[in-house]
Amino acid sequence: MKYMSNRRLPEYRVWSGMWTRCTNKNERCYKYYGGRGIKVHESWKSFEKFLADMGRRPNNFQLDRIDNNGDYEPKNCRWVDRKTNARNKSNNLIIEFNSQKKTASEWSEILNVKSATIRKRLKDGWTVEEALGFKKKERLSLKRRKFLTLNGETKSIQEWSKDLGIKRTTIFQRLYVYKWSVEKTLTREV
Repeated sequence: MKYMSNRRLPEYRVWSGMWTRCTNKNERCYKYYGGRGIKVHESWKSFEKFLADMGRRPNNFQLDRIDNNGDYEPKNCRWVDRKTNARNKSNNLIIEFNSQKKTASEWSEILNVKSATIRKRLKDGWTVEEALGFKKKERLSLKRRKFLTLNGETKSIQEWSKDLGIKRTTIFQRLYVYKWSVEKTLTREV
């Protein structure tokens, strides 16, 4: 097979981008590669050696490092589709459930729950089981604790709300979401 000029090959652009990310401090992605200590294998200074090791890039595939913290080298690189490459990023959220570790996007695909929904649920303090939808999230009710006692005085949440000028939902959040004490809940200014 007769090769066109190396610079016109898609593999050349990949090779060149790899070197730039790892060596050029002015490259916007340098901090994620060279800045993290990621290096390019010595033999891959030669584009021809890189091409011989990696082979031609399948259509729409990308260069991926199997170990995201490892260097660009023959035993750690492969051609993968965009989805596989995206799931092998260092900033992915890995969630373990029932001894299975998967990214949020993998769980999303399996369970038909948006990845953003899973992430938000976890950020909001849901358990993994609840966030993935395997267990119904316990909904807290304003009626859960009808009366609160402060300094020997017992009133309903509604009465405390009216007397103190604090919304019932604020009292509820302080008690059950933020886990504040009754004293802090009722004495802290809004």
